[in-house]
Amino acid sequence: MQIAPPNDIVVSILFEMTIGDVQGAMSLCIPYMVLKPITTKLSAQKWFATTSRRGQAAVRKQIAQHLQEAPVSCKFELGRCPLTIRDFLRLRPGDVVRLDQKTDRDLRMIVGNRPKFFVRPALDGHRLVFSVTHAYE
Repeated sequence: MQIAPPNDIVVSILFEMTIGDVQGAMSLCIPYMVLKPITTKLSAQKWFATTSRRGQAAVRKQIAQHLQEAPVSCKFELGRCPLTIRDFLRLRPGDVVRLDQKTDRDLRMIVGNRPKFFVRPALDGHRLVFSVTHAYE
């Protein structure tokens, strides 16, 4: 939504967003006239002058706490199989898809969108669990 004339001075901020499985860019433009009343509070010297070392340590601790509680997407790759669209569309219940992964080999654990660990699947009662064997290099 445009709230300022196209020739006004703005602060433009570009974000990389991920919502669900969709990634994209979002840009935020703030007109200078909106920021003008608070510009004295935005200088780096002002921030550093008003922040003590104790305050910085407390903020770091709080950020670390929030990061530790942040959810992370984890996937486990059982194997791969090249299929054409035609073959994919013809799949029916009961069809067998042969993967390139042997059953006695470790699986890749993908954190976010990057492989991070090798894991071995196991059962814990009726639940499927994974034991980390080593880091992905």
